[in-house]
Amino acid sequence: MITGVINPERYAAAYEGLLRAPVSGDYKFSVDTPGIAHLLVNGIPVLGVGAPDAKRQPFTLTGTLRLAEGLHRVTLYYAEATPAGETNMKLGLFGVRLHWQPPFARDFLCIPPQAFVHHLPAVVTRMESGSNSPQPFIHVENLGQVRAGAYRGDRLACERVMLMATAVGAVPGARLKATAPGMSEVVGTPGAALAVWVSAGREAKLALVGPDNQSIMAARTASFPVLGKTSPELLDLEGELVLKAAPDFLYPDENGHIHLEAMLSPPPMIVFKERLECKPPALPPAPRPMGQYRLAWSLQDAARNGAVAAAEEYDATPLEGPRRKRRVSLEAGPLEEQVRGGGVQMLIRLFVGDAEVETMPLRLLHASAPWPGAIEAGPDHLLFRPGSAAKAEPASGAASTDPVPAERVIVIVAKENEAEYRKFAPLRKSLAREAAGKEALFIGDPLVEGVPEKSDPSQLFGVAQALATATPKIAWQSVSTAGPHRHLPLFRMLAGLDEFVRSQADGKAPAIAVVCLGGGDVARQTPVHTFERALDVLIDRLRLAGVRAIVVAGVIPEPTREHQCEPYQDRVLDVLRQHHADSVDVYNAWARETDWTWRYALDRARDARAFGPVPNSQAREEIARMIKDRL
Repeated sequence: MITGVINPERYAAAYEGLLRAPVSGDYKFSVDTPGIAHLLVNGIPVLGVGAPDAKRQPFTLTGTLRLAEGLHRVTLYYAEATPAGETNMKLGLFGVRLHWQPPFARDFLCIPPQAFVHHLPAVVTRMESGSNSPQPFIHVENLGQVRAGAYRGDRLACERVMLMATAVGAVPGARLKATAPGMSEVVGTPGAALAVWVSAGREAKLALVGPDNQSIMAARTASFPVLGKTSPELLDLEGELVLKAAPDFLYPDENGHIHLEAMLSPPPMIVFKERLECKPPALPPAPRPMGQYRLAWSLQDAARNGAVAAAEEYDATPLEGPRRKRRVSLEAGPLEEQVRGGGVQMLIRLFVGDAEVETMPLRLLHASAPWPGAIEAGPDHLLFRPGSAAKAEPASGAASTDPVPAERVIVIVAKENEAEYRKFAPLRKSLAREAAGKEALFIGDPLVEGVPEKSDPSQLFGVAQALATATPKIAWQSVSTAGPHRHLPLFRMLAGLDEFVRSQADGKAPAIAVVCLGGGDVARQTPVHTFERALDVLIDRLRLAGVRAIVVAGVIPEPTREHQCEPYQDRVLDVLRQHHADSVDVYNAWARETDWTWRYALDRARDARAFGPVPNSQAREEIARMIKDRL
């Protein structure tokens, strides 16, 4: 809460401190300000600007100076040069911020408080054993502690530490290695210090390896405590990665485009409410990035313990506003065979000043291959949860009972060759006839209301119940995805089928399957191309589960919405022609009648009918008879 603002007009200030350079090398500095600024290190001018510029972007005022390891006096002169009677606060302008890029860093970051020492640091220069002979030793420093993910709340926010490890007394050619939870092993160059970002509150393991890369000359662990959001020693990076759009399904001859936004997410400011006739309080200036943003993506294959493709990186610093858009392209063709194992992840990472503030995983799966985890239907897309029972832990190190986070799914769908299917169409028909009369699975919309969200497969509703009555020699099970249609109905059918197959001892579905699409995807306004591809994947998953005879009851027309239903049914027929699956064309069977809406009538005896949201019992029995004729 803002309780007061000290806001003098046109002031000047001098800031001074002792900065520790952990290694010798070239250090880049940047001053972010719309005013006048001059930066000196050890009395040497590094950068300066003598005129204000309200439109000056971050990281445009830069300078480089070579520094030796140790302490250096830093002096920053600043003047708020605004028009007479105005201030930065009144104009909504930012004040001043100092960034650095040490030799081991790739991007600018606001200099953390730990780098400005308040007392002389202790640096180990020699370690001796009982025989007074020098021993190799690993010296560790905390060069800065930051907080990431604050917009997700205190429980999910994490703190990261820039750890600097230096080998003392090492033989030539020795190198440092670091491992820590949540990161891959990092190996330094021979004879050089190693700087890595690790999670606060967790133990990092460090080792000094000899020139042969095998023998361990020295080893130690290091951990730094979680400071908490109120600590003045903690920097809040305020970075956020937003996934704006991504494909759910890709054919091998397509390129998928993933649209992302790197955003500034400062905490909301609370001001006192004042009467309308009073002058409103001066609001804080627009936020500025605490460091340079970098967006990196890579494809990782857990089964192969390595990257499938080289990573790409983009500058994502929001310079002209609080956000910056980026697009990542994914070519599906070269990945079709690789994703069949189910272990391919696309990892999208957002860095602010080399600190990883957020990682977004996408799982790439193949429609015709086994999936190594469970599928869930999210609000607008499919989610994958790995089959492992491992639990995730927050970066603070505190134990968590949360399940493994779900990953958004991109499914590669094999393009079916109709010519090849025609060769095997008679064989498929004969196999389907052999499968008849045993067991069957009903999946989809039973066209009744009140079906439980998680119903027992032995419970039958609506059309499924009418089918069981009409075919007493077949043992039916059901995966119902009845309305009201939350999320995308076909996605719910995919998730329901996946859950059903996983619950079976042999991991198989019955030899006969009936899919009832209903009208939910039309009502939910599922994009037509998404609807078509989801149905394609559903048929692939049924065949993978051992189904030999598939009958699809297509989209049903709805009163006053029959014209919207037509393109969806056209796509159904296109997909079924490719797969040579049997179809019950309910749409065209009903819509060709002049007065077909009686199937939704609640009371057929009345002239002024009241229509229900689903077909009545007579219509459900009619659909069941049409399906029976195809079995």
